[in-house]
Amino acid sequence: MKAVGYQKSLPIGHAQSLLDITQDKPKPAGHDLLVQISAISVNPVVYFQPQAFDPELVALVRTAAAGAGFTHQEIVSGAGHDAVYVARTAPSAMIFIPCKDGISHNEIEDALPAHLIAGANVLLQAMLARAGT
Repeated sequence: MKAVGYQKSLPIGHAQSLLDITQDKPKPAGHDLLVQISAISVNPVVYFQPQAFDPELVALVRTAAAGAGFTHQEIVSGAGHDAVYVARTAPSAMIFIPCKDGISHNEIEDALPAHLIAGANVLLQAMLARAGT
């Protein structure tokens, strides 16, 4: 499990924090946090159920990454990506690239240009393979 958070400055006596908890296996939102820190009350705002993606498209992405010589692994993302909703009606897959300190979906997210290019090339090769070219 990985957590990323921020603290927002508000008037004295008030605090607002956001804690983004990402975990491999679906659990009730905030479950681990409540177990580890019982003095904090957690009120989940939203929970996105992980979505299985099209096995053929996932295989094409895996093959494209391997063919380019990139290390790769399959992960489960519980974030509310557009692809989660598209996958309910059309074949979908996602490509993730490394971000500095593993932080993503946050205003301090940072990726190297080489990683961005690698992800775009994996997407291109997977699309070309799907198109049969």
